[in-house]
Amino acid sequence: MKTIMAARRGLYFSNFMRAFDELGLPSIPVVVDNFEVLSARMAEATRYRNKIFHGQLTGVSLDTERLLSLEADVRGWCKSLAVGADARFGYDGFYGFTSFFKGDRTEIIEAVDVKLKSLDDYDGLLRQLERLR
Repeated sequence: MKTIMAARRGLYFSNFMRAFDELGLPSIPVVVDNFEVLSARMAEATRYRNKIFHGQLTGVSLDTERLLSLEADVRGWCKSLAVGADARFGYDGFYGFTSFFKGDRTEIIEAVDVKLKSLDDYDGLLRQLERLR
């Protein structure tokens, strides 16, 4: 699974969010508290990050306070995702066991097994998600 995932160069965060829907799991907006506000802040942070990493000016004269505010909201989004995922799936995405393990929650196992019966199914899902970008 790791090799298949690593070969998919066109997967981004938006693909990750769609995967939950494709697998019949609770969607990210359900898992993340205050999703709309925090997602808008994530999009803003991503726009600035892309400009900064490419050595370009953002055009908005970002000061330390604004950057730290964005950083706090990015952390808030990640924390909310971790807390919500742990509550719904028994795994926060960071600790405990590998993300390639379904755990012991029957509803998660059944939802994933319906869509992914083989490594070819997994590869197909990732290819489909890449096309949705």
